[in-house]
Amino acid sequence: CERDLGDFGGSPSDPILQQSTAVSSNGMSAPTATARAISGETINQLHTRYMTERSDITEEWKNTNRAVMRLFVDHIGATTAVSAITKRHIREWRDALLRYPSRGSLRQPGATFQAIIKANDTAKKPTLTPRSINKYLSAVNSFADWLVENDFIAQNPASGVSLPEDDSDNRDPFTIQQLKLLL
Repeated sequence: CERDLGDFGGSPSDPILQQSTAVSSNGMSAPTATARAISGETINQLHTRYMTERSDITEEWKNTNRAVMRLFVDHIGATTAVSAITKRHIREWRDALLRYPSRGSLRQPGATFQAIIKANDTAKKPTLTPRSINKYLSAVNSFADWLVENDFIAQNPASGVSLPEDDSDNRDPFTIQQLKLLL
């Protein structure tokens, strides 16, 4: 009604349209995913459907993908509606993964994502490499693409979120002389 009169300064009164904010661990104001998933459409339920449809990947990758999604869901909250996930949530998860220890879930089975990170802040175990983090982000990105294709969300919040990878440990290719020696 107020827009009909030319007043565009109001704010939405419907809780779904209001964006709540919270202070994240780094002190920055961050949107919180407060919208709850409807029955049958939790992140875990939708991911199970996604995995069922993915006949093109190996069982080993499906298991890895499920493990990655457990970490993501632990970070974002199991009851969060997929439509409430933003690029900021993905970036915050990426940044948290920088502190996540390699084999963290194996070293501390049953511990939460946040508890494993907190324990590693003291233990100082080696953390995931940018390459591993990008694989994790790729798994979430593929799932989000599926969510877009199936009209659960309008756009993929994981699109374009990654870390630069350090190429310093890459070997130089063999020279022709070295190849001749090998063959």
